Amino acid sequence: SIILQHFHTHGTGGLSQPSASLSQAKTTSTRAIVFSSYRTSVEDIEATLQRHHPLLRVSKFVGQASSAQRKGLRQKEQEAVIRRFRAGDLNVLVSTSIGEEGLDIGSVDLIVLFDAGTSPIRTIQRMGRTGRKRHGRCVVLVAKGTEQMRYEKNLQKNQAMLLDVREKSSSNKLGMFRNNPRMVPAGHWPACVKKHMGPSTSYKARGKKPPPPLPPPFSTQPRPSARPA
Repeated sequence: SIILQHFHTHGTGGLSQPSASLSQAKTTSTRAIVFSSYRTSVEDIEATLQRHHPLLRVSKFVGQASSAQRKGLRQKEQEAVIRRFRAGDLNVLVSTSIGEEGLDIGSVDLIVLFDAGTSPIRTIQRMGRTGRKRHGRCVVLVAKGTEQMRYEKNLQKNQAMLLDVREKSSSNKLGMFRNNPRMVPAGHWPACVKKHMGPSTSYKARGKKPPPPLPPPFSTQPRPSARPA
């Protein structure tokens, strides 16, 4: 009901109106992500939301690992889902933790956390998927009892973390540690090497010779005492 209310309130979301075209739906609809920690829940949520097509154009977004019961998404399939989501062909993603960070998902106006995470950092990462280009909303579904207590504890940790960073930033206590010991042995001066990354020399392809050995990652020559001007 939260997602349905959101899409009914903010734009058409899909072809719910007879006069709306697919191109109009893509430009006027908002986007939402539902996070769940378990694939079983992801599949159940996806199946439930699919009943409201074409108002909701839903796809799951999970990792590549597969099991006997459930199949993961290959890298090309993941890229295709993200591409369709950014283009507006999809307006709802039901994702596991794979969608928390490191992906260019685009503008998201609604985040729904189906289960309260055990880590405050993970909760912040999920919430950070919205509110980037315009105001967003985040809804957390919490059951009374143990899950509620765990979520409230995570909120306290989050607030304490933010206060600690804010205090150290205002008092100039944060800074780079400049007295780091040298990790590279004396007499060795690393230099960037542009090279093609290939398989190991121990790899032997069927019917092919192994690739030549790779060059050393950095120069072993002593550093010159003076450089030419």
